[in-house]
Amino acid sequence: MKMTPLFRIFLSVLVISLAACGGGSSGSDGSGSDGGGSDGGGSDGGGSTDQGASSIVSLMGSDTGELGSTAEVNFYAFRENFAGASLFLSATSSGSAMNFVRFGMGELSESDLDPAAFTLDESNAVVFNITDIGVSIRINLNGAAYLYSIACLSGCIGVDFDTATRTLVLDSVVLDPTMGGESDSQAMGPLTLDGTIVWTEADENPLAPPSTSGTGTVPVRTSDLTLADLVGVWDSGFGDDEIYTVFKSDGTYVDYDYMGDSVDMGQNCYEVEESTITDLGNGQFRIGNDRFGTFYFAGNSLAFEAPEAIYFLDTTTVLESDFSPLCN
Repeated sequence: MKMTPLFRIFLSVLVISLAACGGGSSGSDGSGSDGGGSDGGGSDGGGSTDQGASSIVSLMGSDTGELGSTAEVNFYAFRENFAGASLFLSATSSGSAMNFVRFGMGELSESDLDPAAFTLDESNAVVFNITDIGVSIRINLNGAAYLYSIACLSGCIGVDFDTATRTLVLDSVVLDPTMGGESDSQAMGPLTLDGTIVWTEADENPLAPPSTSGTGTVPVRTSDLTLADLVGVWDSGFGDDEIYTVFKSDGTYVDYDYMGDSVDMGQNCYEVEESTITDLGNGQFRIGNDRFGTFYFAGNSLAFEAPEAIYFLDTTTVLESDFSPLCN
């Protein structure tokens, strides 16, 4: 499974929520509605109902025969100046999905997560990430994943944040199928979004309690891997997309993405991206500033288990010195 979207700074924001499994049981339209109460606000753990109300986003595209024509979201987290975006709104179909999103954002701890609710939710979910520089959506339907996204660093046409009224309008926003980082994505064609989402002041609070009450404890995966065990070159490509990840003993890692393959269709050179990896102990690592997960070996592969998914890197005999020439 391709690791690049997990590590790249810009896409890391999208992946946190996009790939976070969770959501309510699917309705007849496959939208992943959790049917969570008439106000759709979701308890904040203290009986408050002042979170944003249920919102319906219309879906249009070739995949709506499977997905249905609408997606319902009920839980929100609005942040400003978050991970490279001036405006960031995550919207999910269930409180357990939102808790996993906020866990990935570093706002909640494992004790705030409910593993039983997550198990019930993971097969059917709707998780949006909407920013001023990109939009992504993941819809889990009966265990299958549909992923779509668009990046628009100069501003996305049709995405209108009105922070004064705490309203987001999506006006014919077209997303493309997203395959990288998720090998089983069933997305086949573009998906067009239309709808209005309204959040509240409570949804802007990073210190707010979790979105569901009665949370239990989550089994913590541990392993005996240290940074020294990861050091080396790993094949992190997917399908025809050739890419390698190099972990180094000084706490840095480098992605080498070959631009001349049939996916990128660029020049005969390697595009390089660098970031950091920090050993937190017990096999747990921080990637960059805001990604957390556990590394462990799964057969001949190196697995990285994040709150939203498990990613795999394969062994390779390629050396870092083989990545030449580098792109300008």
